[in-house]
Amino acid sequence: ELPWQLLQADARADLRTLIADSAFLMPMIAEERLEDLGRYWRFLGAAPDMAQALASSFSEFTTREQVPALSARHGTRLGYFLGQHGHHMAAEQVLRTSLAFSERASGWDHPNSADCARSLASGLRTGGNVEERRQLLYRSVAAFQVAFGEDHEHTLEAAIGLALLLAEAGESDRAEMLLKRVRSSLARGDRSHAPLGVALDNLGDLCDEAGKPADAEIYYRQALAIFERECGPTHRDTAVCLDRLAGALLAQNRRDEAEQTASRALDIWRQIRGEDDLDSAVSIISLGRAAVRFGDIARAREHYERSLEIRERLLGTEHPDTARVR
Repeated sequence: ELPWQLLQADARADLRTLIADSAFLMPMIAEERLEDLGRYWRFLGAAPDMAQALASSFSEFTTREQVPALSARHGTRLGYFLGQHGHHMAAEQVLRTSLAFSERASGWDHPNSADCARSLASGLRTGGNVEERRQLLYRSVAAFQVAFGEDHEHTLEAAIGLALLLAEAGESDRAEMLLKRVRSSLARGDRSHAPLGVALDNLGDLCDEAGKPADAEIYYRQALAIFERECGPTHRDTAVCLDRLAGALLAQNRRDEAEQTASRALDIWRQIRGEDDLDSAVSIISLGRAAVRFGDIARAREHYERSLEIRERLLGTEHPDTARVR
């Protein structure tokens, strides 16, 4: 109740202090209440110093003499949260701390450490050392294979990350081959199909980056059908896939469909995250691009300015993502 009371009282300084206190932060992450944390975060208009405060709080938490076994998982969740909100340096600090803690507590080849390594490689995607990320992912795939087998979902999720890295490094053929192997493995047996949706979504990304938007559309639509069935029509994975599908449609000059698809994604983000959110800003950019194709420069400018306003408030005026939109 306390954070809600502080929010209602507009006591921003006290709320910032509370959120950065590990006694409050760690149970919130353990209980997977990241949506609540995100709500407070957006209310505060969190700046880099707030992100750094959360990272420092986690680092301090892992140095205590008696630390709960879930600390490594705490770190991957917190790192994901910070990265999702555009604070990649703070996310990297948390993920490196989490990996070091897990290696000390469980060993470098333990599944917990493999999960931390996979998360760190993903967190470094915005500009980290490619070779370091490659080694982290190979290590993660190998550890999961030994612990769970080649067809386990943890192994396959790490393989998807490796395929994306190979594509980024210019090895598109190897990446596509690996993702198709993942797809075949996921299609076998009785398992949740959500990871299959992720594999199809990433195959769409590969086609999109290769300049094949029609092929990308096929994979995105297959992924979308899975996400809608397994996760729900208003789930974040559904919204992310819709944003990507909108881009593929726009690349084929199908402006009406692209605008409708981006609008649907934006409606989902507004339902689950509120009006002012970084994911909403992505959908707004898609609407701006569609407006440009329509030749409606005034409406495109309106969308771009709205997206910029959200990023400036949540990330700050000097953040790289803000600069790109500007």
